[in-house]
Amino acid sequence: MDRQFQPLLQLLDQLSDEFVELRDGVRKAIMIADHDPEMALTRTRKVLEYIVREVYGRRYFNILCDEFGEKRFNKSKLV
Repeated sequence: MDRQFQPLLQLLDQLSDEFVELRDGVRKAIMIADHDPEMALTRTRKVLEYIVREVYGRRYFNILCDEFGEKRFNKSKLV
C-alpha cells in the first residue's frame, strides 16, 4: 500500500464503529487501486453512495421529526 495514503488510513481508524462500512470501503479501494483501477473506482463510488445515503437519511429524518414528532418514525427504516 502506498505511503501517501497513510494519513487517510490513520484518520479512518479514528472514526467510530458507526462508520465501519465507510472505513472498509476506502481501505478496499486503496488496496486494489494498483492492481485493478476500475474496481477501485467502483469501490469509491460505493463509498460516495453510502455517504450520500447517510447524509440524506439523517437530514430527511430530522425534517420528519421536526414536522411530525420523533416518536412516529424509525430512523433505521428510512435509509
